[in-house]
Amino acid sequence: MVPNKSGVVGRAALIVIALSAVLAFCARVTSGEDYPFTARSCLSSTSMREIPEGKYLYEFTWNGVPSATGEVTISAENEGGQPFYYISGTARTSAFADLFWRFRANALAVVDASSGRAKSIHVFDQENARIKETETVFNYEAAEAYYQRWKKGKVRQKTLSLEHDTIDPAALGLILSRQPLKVGDCNAMTVLVGDDSYALEYRVTAHERVFAGESEFNALRVEPTFHIIEEKRNKPPKVRQMTVWLSESEPRIPLKMRSKTFIGHVTCELVGVIHEPSEIPPGTPNG
Repeated sequence: MVPNKSGVVGRAALIVIALSAVLAFCARVTSGEDYPFTARSCLSSTSMREIPEGKYLYEFTWNGVPSATGEVTISAENEGGQPFYYISGTARTSAFADLFWRFRANALAVVDASSGRAKSIHVFDQENARIKETETVFNYEAAEAYYQRWKKGKVRQKTLSLEHDTIDPAALGLILSRQPLKVGDCNAMTVLVGDDSYALEYRVTAHERVFAGESEFNALRVEPTFHIIEEKRNKPPKVRQMTVWLSESEPRIPLKMRSKTFIGHVTCELVGVIHEPSEIPPGTPNG
């Protein structure tokens, strides 16, 4: 029987959608060296032309058995003279996995290209018969986020405080593409996903050659841990772990991700990229 993979595939889908959003980037390095920017200031380092537009194709397997597919599409638009990224993603379980557990998700992040920060993130997902639709609108100037959830014809709304080191998932993915990384780096910060704040830490542990799809790459092995910041003081956090392989060349993209379940593991791999021929990053599988 296939285990309940909602947390695993859901987290992996978020990673794909946000280009490895579970990683905590742009914080202080604890390996004895500081980067010359803060979590807030480095947001502006991302420019529109640094992220290749196109479609990134991913496949999920559970213990080697194909179980789901995912797509991320990145496009650049101008609205009223203001440049934006549109990062959309979809994820769905395979026909075989649907027999045990059915999952569908799509998301759209609208990102201000001048700051690298999300203006809004809209997520729709269905797990078996359960349907969840949410939208988070970010107001970094006011240090607030406005969260809405639609369920069974009702709308729940929240206003959330953005602490100093809090960042949105889409911004994490964009920052990651230009972040200086070396083996031994260990960073930590907070990321707001929906209405949950996650404490994230990651360590860059190795240079490795990895296979993704039918291609082999030079990659950085990154091992993040993360947990929801609970309000209940007497409840210990449930810390989750993943392993992520990022392309060594910039802009970095997630090549492969792996997360353990109580039976085996779920793996997500980049299997193709669809770009104009002149825009294909070197060494990237071309769909």
